[in-house]
Amino acid sequence: MKKNDLVSISSKGLAYKLRVAFCLMSVLPLLVSFYVIVNYLVPKTGMRLYVIVLLGISAVIALSGFFLIKDVFDRMIKVTGQVKLIAAGDMARKIDVKLKDEVGELSDALNQITQRVRTNMEELQVYGKQTDDMNTQIQRRLHVLASVLQITSLISQRESLDKILQMIVEKAKNLAHSDMAYLLGREDATGAFVVSKVFGVDVSGLQNAKVNVADTLFVDIGVQDKIFLIDAANPASPEQAAVLEERLRLRNTMAIPVHLAGEVIGVLGVGNRAEGFSYTKDDQALLDVFAKQATIAMGNEKLLRKVEKLEIKDDLTGLYNQAYILNHLREEIKRAVRFQRPCAFMVVSVDRFDKLQSSVGVEQANAIIVKISSIIRDLVREVDRVARFEKNSFAVVMPEKNKREMRKMADEIKERIESNFASKLDHRKLLTVSVGTSENPLDGASAEDLVACAQKMLHV
Repeated sequence: MKKNDLVSISSKGLAYKLRVAFCLMSVLPLLVSFYVIVNYLVPKTGMRLYVIVLLGISAVIALSGFFLIKDVFDRMIKVTGQVKLIAAGDMARKIDVKLKDEVGELSDALNQITQRVRTNMEELQVYGKQTDDMNTQIQRRLHVLASVLQITSLISQRESLDKILQMIVEKAKNLAHSDMAYLLGREDATGAFVVSKVFGVDVSGLQNAKVNVADTLFVDIGVQDKIFLIDAANPASPEQAAVLEERLRLRNTMAIPVHLAGEVIGVLGVGNRAEGFSYTKDDQALLDVFAKQATIAMGNEKLLRKVEKLEIKDDLTGLYNQAYILNHLREEIKRAVRFQRPCAFMVVSVDRFDKLQSSVGVEQANAIIVKISSIIRDLVREVDRVARFEKNSFAVVMPEKNKREMRKMADEIKERIESNFASKLDHRKLLTVSVGTSENPLDGASAEDLVACAQKMLHV
């Protein structure tokens, strides 16, 4: 047999090799039998029956061996085919084990390996799903953190309360698959909750919607200071469900109280219309973060208002501010009435200030205001009080001065201011001021009367 023939045979499958091997194994016995029969048996006895039987037995034995070997190889080939399918990805396939021989043991071992691989793949799928869920939770928390930082930045920058609360509501809407987020404020008189901010789908007409205490929708929040839940796990009463649908157009809702100084002043909530929906502990914790930020924003606003009331000085000029000078004027009027003495009030206003500011710029205009405040302060008495009344005007309270004396002082202040800036400004930008005066009790009995009279005189 040539080398090329051997290579050709080695590249064939087991079945082909089995047939070739059987033929090769059968050649020698058949040749020996044929030689013995032809040379020894047939010449002496002829073609007897036992010779035929002998040949038949030899053939049967040879065929039995062939089929035995073929059975083994057929099982091996079947196992090989099953392994190929498993390797291709059909992990649900199982090899049948018919006999407990080596081939059976091999099949059983392959089944065990396949089962372990299948189990590992199922565990990997579970881990993969858990990893996806964890990534989703991480992304969600990062989004909430970014929202919290954005709101915190607005609070630190002292943005308006309205803008901060609107952003809180918009960011809260992204929680718990919500269709809508809302912020309810509480009325002082009735205790009812009123929609002050709302964001989401189908919110037209909800602004200023009212939820009364008698509606019992948020009674736990208002009375017991508890989180309020309506979902599949916390079903609402028929009355609550009806109010929730009518007032807020929701089926599910989660609401958290907003506190200030130990009092519930509002409610921050989210909601949707999904069926079979339930809120999680994470949803409640995240909404609580936004509720606390609303509390901080409202608390800051309240503190700022208190500070503004306590402030008595103008930041730019260092003079008293309008609130202080009005209170001081009221006190001086009371004193003047009690001792039957005059009390004068004067307003000094820079003419066409907006036009001047646009011409010289904001910084130069502020410098002019500071200089004018200094001039007025230098001219008045120590007992007098000077304030920056408005953006372009100043006020002076002069106890014990009548209108004639005040008028003289007004002329001096006007002349000093205008002459001071005459040489410093372009002739097209000349600075002029108007002065108005009033006296108690001739021009009024209250601070408001004297202010109105003096401001009216500015245009005379």
